[in-house]
Amino acid sequence: MSNFDNVFLTYDNKNNPDGVGAQLHRMYGIYCLSRLLGTKYIHSPLYDVYYQGMGAFQNQEKDPAFVESFNRRFTLPSDRTTTPDPSYVSLGALPVGRLDRALRIEYGGRRKHLLPIRFSEFGRLVAKWSKANTETVVRIGAPHTLLDRYARGYEICESLSPFKKDRPSKVLRIAIHVRRGEIMFVNSERLIDMSYYIGVARRLTSILASEQIPFELELHSELLQKDAAVRPGDPAFKGRIDDLLELRPEQDPFGDFAAFPGLKRFINEPAMTCIERLATADILVMSKSSFSYLAAILNVGGIVLYHPFWNYPLDKWLVTKSSGDFNAGRFLRQVQRLRSVQ
Repeated sequence: MSNFDNVFLTYDNKNNPDGVGAQLHRMYGIYCLSRLLGTKYIHSPLYDVYYQGMGAFQNQEKDPAFVESFNRRFTLPSDRTTTPDPSYVSLGALPVGRLDRALRIEYGGRRKHLLPIRFSEFGRLVAKWSKANTETVVRIGAPHTLLDRYARGYEICESLSPFKKDRPSKVLRIAIHVRRGEIMFVNSERLIDMSYYIGVARRLTSILASEQIPFELELHSELLQKDAAVRPGDPAFKGRIDDLLELRPEQDPFGDFAAFPGLKRFINEPAMTCIERLATADILVMSKSSFSYLAAILNVGGIVLYHPFWNYPLDKWLVTKSSGDFNAGRFLRQVQRLRSVQ
């Protein structure tokens, strides 16, 4: 494949500084896109993070060290331009042309792409910029409209993960991410009914118990624990609400998990702690969340159970049904491979 050495892709880190999971997902996606296309990559670190987790939200204060702590941990290999005045192009989202939309197939319940990425509309733009014989830096807000069609490109992320472990635990650690946080109040269509997570947990624990494979179950989520108010001018909710929202603590929404003795709850954990535990789990149950997706692509050697949503799965992930069911035979084969490296 042709290399476009005079085209540089980078994250437009001021375009939408929302949550840390969403931004790092975009950042890794742009790096993967550069590897797929054969361009160069310039690392643009996080500039700001508006939503820093439920703790910061309900206390109405941001951690001044939050952004820098993530920038120290998440730094991708970077190239440099060789000219002092390259051309700059800004794209909020990547274009998807008619040909991109036409040449797709259904696979595993999600759409996959057949067309080589260099022939996509964005790939043709990259070729055009490269032929201009000047260096071009392309600032990208989000790569997902295109990269989701080539989700296999994320496979390189395991080699870039800051979370490494030598071997799986003798007791398999199952981490269930229940995405809640601010989407309890806005964009609640992203919530998955709690019965789904219970269904997945029952299925997993039943299979492992029948095979006499030891495991422990973890729940990772967020919960409002005191009164809070959200104003339309709050940067984390900009454009998402029109009026003041006064919020009250809710009763425990995780009561159904009492059916699992020994369950470990990790509620309102610091974002870095949470992403590390998810990314090092032996078995990760995702939610409809970029935070989940980031943990999944950075999880080295673990088993990932994926609930279908707008970001597409990698080929090795297990796609679940709305009931929480999944392919048990394929799951056990992955468990056997996982345990064989002990």
